Amino acid sequence: GKTMFVQVLACLVSKELGFPKPLPVFTLSGSAGVTDYDLFGQSVAHIGADGVERLVFLNGIIELASKVPCILYLDEINMMPERVTSTLHPVADDRRSFVNRQKAVESEGEYLMAQTKMNTGCWIVGTMNPAGYRGTSPLNEAFANRFTKRIPWGYDRDVETKLLGSPSMVLLAESLREARRLGSIQTPVGTKLLVDAKKDIDALGVEIGLAVFASFFNERERPK
Repeated sequence: GKTMFVQVLACLVSKELGFPKPLPVFTLSGSAGVTDYDLFGQSVAHIGADGVERLVFLNGIIELASKVPCILYLDEINMMPERVTSTLHPVADDRRSFVNRQKAVESEGEYLMAQTKMNTGCWIVGTMNPAGYRGTSPLNEAFANRFTKRIPWGYDRDVETKLLGSPSMVLLAESLREARRLGSIQTPVGTKLLVDAKKDIDALGVEIGLAVFASFFNERERPK
C-alpha cells in the first residue's frame, strides 16, 4: 500500500501543478548494501556506439532527482545504515543541497567536489515497516526529524475484506497480527500474503492453501 500511495501522490501533485504527466518517481530501495555510488553516482568505463571505451559519469539516484520536479522515494528507510541516512541530511533539510564527492568540477585550474542544489519541486517521501521486520532497525532520530509530516499506515479492515472477499481470512489475519503484537509469533502478516493465500485456497482447496500459507511462518510458529 505504501508504494501505491506514492504512485497516486505523483499523479495528484502533477495534476495540481498542471503538468500533463505524473511526476517522475525516483526510488531508492533501502538495505544495508546501499552505497554512496547508489546515491550520488560514480565514474564507469563505457563502450560507445563507435566502439571506443571512455570513462563516463553515471548519475546516482539523488543526482537524478535533483534535476527536475519529482518524488524522491526512499523505500524502507529504516533498513538503511546510519552512514547512509546521515549523508542525506543536507538533502532533506533546509539546505536542500549536497556535496557530491564522486563528481569533480573544474574551477580556476583546480578540481573540486561538485555542489548540487535540489530542484525546488522535488518531494522527498520515506516509507518504512515497523521495527521488528527482518533487516529493520530503529530509525535514526536526526534523520527522522527532517521529515515534516508523518502518516501512520495500518491495515484497513474494509479494504482487506473487499480485496479478499472473505471476512474469515480477515479475522485470521487480525488474530495473527494480535499474536505478533503480544510476541507469540514474529512473522508479519501483510495484505499481499493474504491475497496470495486466498488465491491458493480458491485454486487448490482449503487444506493445501492453508498449508502453503503456514509455510511462510517459521517452524516454531506453525500449527502442529
